[in-house]
Amino acid sequence: MKHILFIAYDAKRAGSGILLLNLTKAIKEITSYGIDFLFRHDGDILNDFKEVGKVVCVKYKTGIAGKLLNKLFDPQVSAIKKLLLKQYDWVIVNTVLNADVIKQIRRYHKGRLVCYIHELEVAMDFLISSSSRKDFFNLVDVVMVPCLTVKRKIEEIYQVQASLIKILPYYIPSKDYSLKKSNENRFIIGACGNVELRKGTDLFVQLAKYFIEKHPGVPAQFVWIGGNSQSLDYKLLRADINKCRLQNISLRPATKEVALFYAGIDLFVLASREDPYPLVVLEAADACIPTICFSEAGGAPEFVQGTGKVINYLDIKQMAAGIYDYYLQPQLRRADGEKAKAKLAVMHQDKKHIVQQFFDIIT
Repeated sequence: MKHILFIAYDAKRAGSGILLLNLTKAIKEITSYGIDFLFRHDGDILNDFKEVGKVVCVKYKTGIAGKLLNKLFDPQVSAIKKLLLKQYDWVIVNTVLNADVIKQIRRYHKGRLVCYIHELEVAMDFLISSSSRKDFFNLVDVVMVPCLTVKRKIEEIYQVQASLIKILPYYIPSKDYSLKKSNENRFIIGACGNVELRKGTDLFVQLAKYFIEKHPGVPAQFVWIGGNSQSLDYKLLRADINKCRLQNISLRPATKEVALFYAGIDLFVLASREDPYPLVVLEAADACIPTICFSEAGGAPEFVQGTGKVINYLDIKQMAAGIYDYYLQPQLRRADGEKAKAKLAVMHQDKKHIVQQFFDIIT
């Protein structure tokens, strides 16, 4: 039996982790291949991965002496070496956050080595050094990406040969969104993600302020879920909301019950400055919710074009106009939501086809 090792940075309930879980569950359901995981850090969906295959999570020593031992005898390298003695048929490295250990992986694995990238240039340049990035692209056999935008950026910016970059569509299993909104009298605009500049949470707050001032008669409610309530960015935005006396916006903690969130909104807004191919847009489409997003901010327009509205980059006035248009035309909003759902089914919910594409790419 052939075996695949997936190496991930952590098992947090975030885009790259959820997408990896979706993909590996599909592989397990369709094939008889053995699946193992190496996580460099723990996370809240680690137990979900244990239902798919064998999981190894790197253990770090604590305390002053422990941290010194971690530097002298890196437990990550030890775990990589021990696992790769098994001689896997394929090793898949998930996200560029693992670029700093790619040399160690290649040292002990002589078979096919594939990296799966979910980042664009700003995040990539911030997260990893230029030398690690060079090693990352030079030492792997294939670079998998979720969309054409990411493929072109990697070709143009990092001079990676086009033939090495392959597009693998995300697999998005359908969820039950049959629950009704709790308040039918409100027009609810939702957004989701970490509270940070890259995700545009500050723009979402400005959008809410502008919209309610421009259209005071609209019963709009802006809801953002996700983020660390103890982070500086979160506290600053909470202070902004209070200083502006905004009653129509709320920041809420992340939840694993995302179906409840999408079932309760009328429209999804992606305010990101940079987002390669956001899972949240696809989840909204699964709930028949159309999206408004910015152009030039990543791959979202590839999906949103024809099923929602693509707005000029950082133009919150135009975004507010798009929201108002959907408010005035509920039939258009429902029609675009149905188009998004249909597009999702074709592009991201054909499990057998996506798994076949995965193996076509890595072999």
